[in-house]
Amino acid sequence: MALRSLSIRLSLESSGSLRRRRYALGGTEFAELREYYLGDDLRRMEWKASARRGWPLVRAMEPERDQPLIILLDRGRLMTATVAGLKRFDWGLNAALALALTGLRRGDKVGLGIFDQQLHTWIAPQGGDSHLGRMLTQVYRCEPVFEESDYVGTVSAILGHYTRRALVVVLTEVIDEVASQELLTAMARLTPRFLPFCVALRDRHIETLAHRPLMPQPLAPVDQVATLYEQAVALDLLHQRQRAFAHLEQKGVLVLDAPADQVSEQLVDRYLLLKARGQL
Repeated sequence: MALRSLSIRLSLESSGSLRRRRYALGGTEFAELREYYLGDDLRRMEWKASARRGWPLVRAMEPERDQPLIILLDRGRLMTATVAGLKRFDWGLNAALALALTGLRRGDKVGLGIFDQQLHTWIAPQGGDSHLGRMLTQVYRCEPVFEESDYVGTVSAILGHYTRRALVVVLTEVIDEVASQELLTAMARLTPRFLPFCVALRDRHIETLAHRPLMPQPLAPVDQVATLYEQAVALDLLHQRQRAFAHLEQKGVLVLDAPADQVSEQLVDRYLLLKARGQL
């Protein structure tokens, strides 16, 4: 999702019918009194104000502002792979910046960390539109590295840097329960002080291989065996991946498994929904 397009979308949502839709999602903070629409919650009706004005008015609620959001972007070995034409890290960086812009436009304080074997870059949570510019200045030259990421060390550093409750979003890749054990341990350590949210950038090519129709193909026997083996490996990878996500959810970790080229949009939408439901 381009930052310019996202900025236009967020501006539109602050007015007109899109603003009404945002209020309809709910929230915990009073925004304004507005005209009643069919389907509005009658418990939010302002009867005295309605009587004075001569038409029904309701309290419009919106998500709470000034909430901390910490985004941690993995730049280790798993993020070096090319997916849908870009490195997985580049898709992750795009998503991190899109989420940062959204958080800042919603009045939240946003922090950003990029890590591998250590916390490579740390930008403490702040608010205001100018904060995005500071983030861009510090991260635009970042590249992934062929090193194993230290999830536990990174989480320990964040626990040392920040004590206020926050939504902590970790953008990375998940393989299976064994290979991702350190990630699972690190995400669990964030609870209950923080609300941990693991975002994995999926390669849709694996899904294509796994769900390929099983039908006779004009291939030599050796090629048919290789094709079936490839499909079996892809199916096993998906199964192991889902087991890892289930383990995370059992630990109270929010999960988003999105195709790398769609992760920005899906992450922004999920964040806005979390705020609307007051889960932060």
